[in-house]
Amino acid sequence: MNDSDSKNDIARGGTRFAGKVAVVTGAAGGFGRAVARRFAEEGAAVALADIDSRKGKRTTAQLAGRGAQVLFETVDVSQGDDLRRLMERACGAFGGIDILVNNAGYCHRAKPLWKLAEIDYDRVFAVNTKSVYLGVVHGVPRLLERGGGVIVNTASIGALRPRPLITAYNATKGAVITLTRGLATELAPHGIRVNAVNPVAADTDFMKGPSGGRKLDDAGREVLQKTIPLGRLAEPADVASAVAYLASDDAAFLTGVCLDGGVIVNTASIGALRPRPLITAYNATKGAVITLTRGLATELAPHGIRVNAVNPVAADTDFMKGPSGGRKLDDAGREVLQKTIPLGRLAEPADVASAVAYLASDDAAFLTGVCLDVDGGRSIG
Repeated sequence: MNDSDSKNDIARGGTRFAGKVAVVTGAAGGFGRAVARRFAEEGAAVALADIDSRKGKRTTAQLAGRGAQVLFETVDVSQGDDLRRLMERACGAFGGIDILVNNAGYCHRAKPLWKLAEIDYDRVFAVNTKSVYLGVVHGVPRLLERGGGVIVNTASIGALRPRPLITAYNATKGAVITLTRGLATELAPHGIRVNAVNPVAADTDFMKGPSGGRKLDDAGREVLQKTIPLGRLAEPADVASAVAYLASDDAAFLTGVCLDGGVIVNTASIGALRPRPLITAYNATKGAVITLTRGLATELAPHGIRVNAVNPVAADTDFMKGPSGGRKLDDAGREVLQKTIPLGRLAEPADVASAVAYLASDDAAFLTGVCLDVDGGRSIG
């Protein structure tokens, strides 16, 4: 590839995010760098932010050299003035903000919680949790200026399956999940979707935090890999693919989702999680599908087969004739159902098709045992 080709390879890339502006914090390395690169490759203008100026400027220069519209701002995400300045600069340079990725994170050194210094406890909550609050405070008004948008937060599988010695870190990510789900209900009426990704461990510089500055060694890698059915750690590209999907129009009916990490995709139902009366047996069958999905995922992962599910909310299809005794859904019934869905509408078959296609694609290569709620926020409303 000659210099001219190198400078224009992003400019000739995908167009899924053409005309969109993304802000990504923690973008100097690891997950954030991969997310920023993915958005740039698919046509977005990207504002990268990080506390590490040297690495951040280098990453930004690399993307600019490949034809991307990018800028870099040195930011401490625990400081409101820094987040305000970041949003102002992104809007000044690119005309607005459509996508906000609150990705910046920190992990204290691994030790029992009762031995963790107060300064480290405060720092991990400031960087991982307060940063989401500050990002929303300064970012949401900018999204509203564009008529809506998308927020994607980086949580962690540690919030759901906490490992010992990083209890404070796990708690911050549990807070991020709760913030994500709460914000989804608050912002849905304003046309803003809010989702999260829950990555498992990856071999990035982030892992130096728990180890006191050392990179992950072979023994540590092997221990972690044995806990993961797919038999490997996450790659930054895995997380970038998930973030790009959640930020895309393919996920237009997904909000409040926290996405965990041959293909099988099963159709369950949101009724398995939020059962409605009078269809209890149906709800129970879909609960069984979720359990089958998760069990099969662990059984089949060693054989290279991923198993996931979609949990759709009600859609105005012939399927709805079953509960009604053969009648199509009428306006009164439709209105009752829509009021239970934060995004204010029923599912469309295309919403479910997009979710199934994503789960079956290489973009979801590190996802198995996932049950993706295609429900407009119904499961959190």
